[in-house]
Amino acid sequence: MSARIPKKIPATTTPAVTKENRPDFSTTKRGFIALISVLVITVVSLIIGTTLIMKSISHASMSSSEIYSARAWAAANGCVEYALGQFSIASTSWSTYTGDNALSIGGNSCYVYTITATGTSMLIRASSTVATYTRKLQVIVATNTPQSVLSSWQEVGDFAI
Repeated sequence: MSARIPKKIPATTTPAVTKENRPDFSTTKRGFIALISVLVITVVSLIIGTTLIMKSISHASMSSSEIYSARAWAAANGCVEYALGQFSIASTSWSTYTGDNALSIGGNSCYVYTITATGTSMLIRASSTVATYTRKLQVIVATNTPQSVLSSWQEVGDFAI
């Protein structure tokens, strides 16, 4: 067996780049610019779309919280109205209705606390909680006149003891 001598591979020389044999990069540059433009437009569109979705989600969440809060406020008002109505039915004194009971107003529950006398007025306190939203009302009725007069009707953060 004879040893094989590898053939010599002729050395290739890279021809010098001249104006005539230079590759045409102008179409490649245009393609690169188009690709970058599409990517930038896509990113901007995604940012705008995400922002709009987040705003609509927070707006929907805020709407439901406003609805629950309004329901709690309406139920607490209903409890106060009920207490005032009980006084007007009895029309002799507040002692016939003392409060301290739970009611259902419009499908929402509320509570009338014990009605207390404070000098020449009566204090009615009511609260309602719908979902996690609690609203508390405090009403003062002046009883030192021939007819009872509402002195104050306000929402409070908490009842003063």
